[in-house]
Amino acid sequence: MVFGISSHRFDIQANYAPLASSLPDHTSIYHKWPRENLRMNLPEYISIATMTGPSKNTANESSLTLMGKPIHILEGDRLEVALENYLPTTGLSLHFHGFEMRDAQVYDGVVGITQCAVSPNESFLYNFTVDEVPGTYWYHTHSGSLGVDSYNAIKGPIIVHPRNSSNYIEIMNKNNDMLDGGSRDFKSLLSYGNERILFFSDGSLMSDSHFNIYKIGGLNPPASKNEDGFTVGTMRYDFGTCNGKLREVVNVIPGETYKLRLLNGGSHYAFRIHIDGISMTIVAADSETVKPYEVDEVILHAAERFDVEITIPSDFTGGERFWIRADTLESTKQGYQVSICVVSFSSVFCLLSASTKASTIPIIF
Repeated sequence: MVFGISSHRFDIQANYAPLASSLPDHTSIYHKWPRENLRMNLPEYISIATMTGPSKNTANESSLTLMGKPIHILEGDRLEVALENYLPTTGLSLHFHGFEMRDAQVYDGVVGITQCAVSPNESFLYNFTVDEVPGTYWYHTHSGSLGVDSYNAIKGPIIVHPRNSSNYIEIMNKNNDMLDGGSRDFKSLLSYGNERILFFSDGSLMSDSHFNIYKIGGLNPPASKNEDGFTVGTMRYDFGTCNGKLREVVNVIPGETYKLRLLNGGSHYAFRIHIDGISMTIVAADSETVKPYEVDEVILHAAERFDVEITIPSDFTGGERFWIRADTLESTKQGYQVSICVVSFSSVFCLLSASTKASTIPIIF
């Protein structure tokens, strides 16, 4: 039985998004860590293949991120995604990662197996019942390398909520216009109730198509290795993102317990997720609940998802910050420190005051 319908429209097009220009380099931490010789020199803007709202005119450069819109849906509801391909030289599809797609294989989005690519200036409607276990999923293109010289930002989280979810009600009450209108303000779609989504991804200034050309010519750098000599990355790593940005701030309250939905939406690199001074309790892996167990770090491989719970120490004061680090797994001899990604938590105990504004701490590589 279908209880409701969640409708979305994604226009796929080439655009430009802010990259290094979004880093608040006036913050003290940026000048102390990592060392200046370990920082990447990134361009202010990057060419991306991205997902805008229901009109090609709804997006502007300052609002674009390196991630698509998060999708929230109740189990048993019908998901409708209208895909409009405005990329001039490549066909593409959408794959809903982790979905079993029972009785809906035609919408699985694997080009050449379950679907033909959506050609330039053509559209396709994905329309199926989400008969999935409530949990953390994501979507991405599944048509091989994009035929454009751009970063592939056509990806984002999907959260399937249980039927009695108060979090889903909160999201709908706050964001009906956002869910239907394609707004690029993701804040309320990523942070709601006691849940926070952290969608990590690797990034390269070399596009997928450019990388393949270099591969044919044997011009790509050697694969990255870990301390044991195993390959941990096959494409050049220039930057990484969290929720489509080079920096992210997640607001929490001292003494509260939160669920973090951790996703690796990257293509090549695994991340070692660690929170300074705070342990994590794993409660779900790849959308399936597990017997809770406590860990100090989580290795999040490409396409993997972990739901973890953390409790914020009650003696933290308003405005106090601590770090989440997402490290790649290369040997330190290969520049492991260059790949470090940092996220700041800031306590809303102080930020709730209208007269108080938090300092923004960057994700730094």
